[in-house]
Amino acid sequence: MLINHGFPEAGEYAALRAEASLGPQNPLSAEAAFRHSLFVACARDEQNKLLGTGRVIGDGVYHFQIVDVIVRSDCRDDSVVHELMKELIDYVDRSAVKDASLIVISDLDRMKMYTTHGFELMYPNFYGMSRKL
Repeated sequence: MLINHGFPEAGEYAALRAEASLGPQNPLSAEAAFRHSLFVACARDEQNKLLGTGRVIGDGVYHFQIVDVIVRSDCRDDSVVHELMKELIDYVDRSAVKDASLIVISDLDRMKMYTTHGFELMYPNFYGMSRKL
């Protein structure tokens, strides 16, 4: 497995989302989201096939968020997601100032994976809220 720092192609990203049972996205919007990311990591096999991806967004100094960690279903039980997480966290560790925050929002099924990378529930000290647009 190889990890590179760059955007996946629109077609392969759409295929990865479909394989992971995630809804389709407008390719132009997806490309814009990748361009506006602070950091993108892609895991690829020896034939350069996309196995997974993830990105970091934020202000690049104080606030960071790991988003869109997507891994093919046949790779979820191996090291692909963990290698991607290490790359994303390493980027933040190199970029952030002391006392910066790194957050991730997770569904219940993935929470255990994030705790293996040092994430903790914010509750009861903090509450998160969202607004769907």
